[in-house]
Amino acid sequence: MRKVLLFWLIGLMALTSLYAQTSVKFTGQIRHRLEFNGNDFNSETDLVNYNFLRTRIGAQFTASDRVSGFIQIQDSRVFGTETSTLTDGTADALDMHQAYLVVRDLFNMPLQMKLGRQEVIFGNQRLIGAVGWHNIGRSFDGVQMIYETGKGSVSFFDFKTVETFNAGDLNDFNVAGFWANLSKMHEKIHPQLFGIWDRVTNAGTLSRLTFGTQTDMTFNNISATLEAAYQTGQLSSTTDIAAYLFALNAAYKLGDGFLKSVGGGIDYLSGNDPNTSEYEAFNTLYATNHKWYGIADFFLNVPLHSFGAGLSDIKIKAVMDPTGSMKTILVFHKFMANQDITLLDGSKDTDFGNEFDLIVNRKIAEGLAFQAGLAYFMPGKVFEDYKGKDASIFAYISTAVNF
Repeated sequence: MRKVLLFWLIGLMALTSLYAQTSVKFTGQIRHRLEFNGNDFNSETDLVNYNFLRTRIGAQFTASDRVSGFIQIQDSRVFGTETSTLTDGTADALDMHQAYLVVRDLFNMPLQMKLGRQEVIFGNQRLIGAVGWHNIGRSFDGVQMIYETGKGSVSFFDFKTVETFNAGDLNDFNVAGFWANLSKMHEKIHPQLFGIWDRVTNAGTLSRLTFGTQTDMTFNNISATLEAAYQTGQLSSTTDIAAYLFALNAAYKLGDGFLKSVGGGIDYLSGNDPNTSEYEAFNTLYATNHKWYGIADFFLNVPLHSFGAGLSDIKIKAVMDPTGSMKTILVFHKFMANQDITLLDGSKDTDFGNEFDLIVNRKIAEGLAFQAGLAYFMPGKVFEDYKGKDASIFAYISTAVNF
C-alpha cells in the first residue's frame, strides 16, 4: 500500500508537469502531540506518556472553472510502536485519507457534485464531523450533491460505511440524508435543518432517522447556539427508537481586555429507561465529541460511555488572552446521567463527576501553531464505583506545521 501511494503521488507530479493547463496546489501538515495520560483513576500509578505524529500531504488540482479534485495521503503513527525503524517499513497507518472530485454547475444549475472519499463537517460537528483531534480522523466514502440557493445551501449525501459484498447488499451499512444551511436568511439568526438516515440493509435490523435543527444567533455582544434533535426508527425488529438531544450554549463578549468572553450552557442527551419498550438512549452518530464533552474524552462514544443512561453536561466557560497572543480557554463540566445507574452494591446514582479543562493556544510563527491542554476529572459516585475513587489527570502538548 505504501509503495502504491508513493508511486501514485509521483505520477501526479509528473502529469502536472506535462499538462500545465491544470493548476495544482500542494498542501500539508505535520502534527506532533505528546500526551500524559493518568485516566486510570489511581493516584498511585504514574502518568503514561505517548507521542502521536500525523503527517498529511495533499494536492488540490483544478482542470477548469467547473472541474477540480483533491487528493490527500496521510501517515499516522505512535512513536515506538514499530519493532525497528531500521527494518520495519510497513507504515501500517498510511492511507488515502481523502480523494474526491468536484463538478460545479451540473445541468446548468447551481448544483455541485462532490464524489469520493472526503472529510465531512456539518454544523458544529455535533452529529457528523471530521474528528480532527484524532491522530487519524474520519472521512466518508460517497457523494454529496450541494445545491446553492439565495438563502444558503442544501447538501444531499449518501455514504457507504460498511461494504460486505454479500448478495442483495445484506449487512451493508449506509448513511444518507440532507443538511440545509440557511445562514443567509437573516443577519442575526442562522438556522440549519437536517435529516440523517443510518441503516443496515437487512430487514428488521437498525434503521434510524435523526432530524432536527441547529440555530446560531447573535445579538450585540451575546452569541448563542440552540440545538435540538430527535431519533426515531427501529433498533431491531422488536425495539423502536425514541431518543432526543437538546443543547443551549451562549457566550457574552466582554471586549479587548484580559477576559474576552464568559458563557456556559447545557447539553442534554436522553437515556434509556429499562422500564419502557422503546430504546431511548440518544446516539451521537459520527460526531466530534472531543469538542463537546470534555478533553479527557470519557464520553467519546455516547451512549456506550454513558452506560446507556444519557448525559447531561452543564458547563461554564471563560476565554482569556493574558498576553495578546495566547488564547486561553477554561471550562468547567458537570456530568450527570439522565437515568439511574445501578452501582455495584445495588444502589442507584446519576453522578459521573466534574471536569476542569484548561486549553492554551498560541501561534508561534506563520504556519506554526502550538496548543497545550490539561484536564482534571473528579469522579462522582458512578465513576468511583466503576472506574476508581481518585482524580484523573490528562495533559498534552501539540505542535503543528501547516503549509
